[in-house]
Amino acid sequence: MLSTDMDRDIANGRVIIQAVDADVELRFSNVLEKCFTQSPPVLIRTNDALHIASAIAAGEAEFVTADVRQRAAAQLMGLTVNP
Repeated sequence: MLSTDMDRDIANGRVIIQAVDADVELRFSNVLEKCFTQSPPVLIRTNDALHIASAIAAGEAEFVTADVRQRAAAQLMGLTVNP
């Protein structure tokens, strides 16, 4: 059921699959660098940083997360975080 709903949302353009390319890799490095050069550092997991980098590469201004570390990193990168 959930898979069918997601397939429909992708087909309707409501979900965009962001390819990992050179732009995402650069933005991923930027997320890590900015997080780890803060004092104290903003600790973030690899996949969380990749999600933030993908959102930035896709041109998103908002980011949805309930994870405290991911929230701090997304805000640091200039994203508006919800909820």
